[in-house]
Amino acid sequence: MTEGYIIYVNRRWQTSESTISDFYIEGTDLKGYVLEEKGPSSAQARMQLRIPVGEYNLVWHRGGRFGKQVPKLFNAQVSPGRLILIHPGNDAKDTEGCLIVGQSRKVNRVEGSKLKFDQLMKLLEPTDLSKSKLIISEDFQ
Repeated sequence: MTEGYIIYVNRRWQTSESTISDFYIEGTDLKGYVLEEKGPSSAQARMQLRIPVGEYNLVWHRGGRFGKQVPKLFNAQVSPGRLILIHPGNDAKDTEGCLIVGQSRKVNRVEGSKLKFDQLMKLLEPTDLSKSKLIISEDFQ
């Protein structure tokens, strides 16, 4: 089983509807965009806001509407019970705090999400996901 990865998510663009970041995975060619809820950031559940910057642990989440396991993020501020997942989608209506990966970005939207999600899963599925980290930073343009 492969050791984990470090996924870097850097928030770059925000509007009153959403936040879009670029992301890459250290030691791989995998990169793309992440769409999240709008700001400000909040560790509180059910606020329809993005999670705070910081380092997050990853575990597999099974069940729900995706029909297969997806990565779930948590740390000391954001509990696993908040269900912050990485999954496919296109715009802010598809996320309740979750991270939606995409191939390209537009205003308040990512595209090529299913393709980028499948690439991400192909990389992460053979790993011990608990040895991976996801680090969120901000550098807004």
